[in-house]
Amino acid sequence: MANVGVGISRKLIDQDGDALDNSAGALNVVESIADTITHNAMLDIDNTATVLPTIADCREVFLQADEDNSGYIMIGASGVSDNRGMKLNPGDTIVIATDNSNNIYAWGSAANQNLRLMTVGD
Repeated sequence: MANVGVGISRKLIDQDGDALDNSAGALNVVESIADTITHNAMLDIDNTATVLPTIADCREVFLQADEDNSGYIMIGASGVSDNRGMKLNPGDTIVIATDNSNNIYAWGSAANQNLRLMTVGD
């Protein structure tokens, strides 16, 4: 297996900000952060920028365009539209780090596009 980041200087730190010893060129994960799925929803997205529902107890928002959609969904800020934002084709997923899902907007290339939403928090 190739070393990740060979030739690139990176400083790995733990959750307390202390440097991790990575002299062997390999990273062994020995501790994980406990995440909890806080919400699940299926949203109906149409041809207008639509703010996602307010879910304030999250750290990350997972969005997936339903695999049966007839069109695509754009994800972005309030001005999201056909040519502005990140495009999700049917089945595509994006993960966004945010403390509130209402910071995210969605726009559909056709009416009645389904967007799966899942939030993760502490």
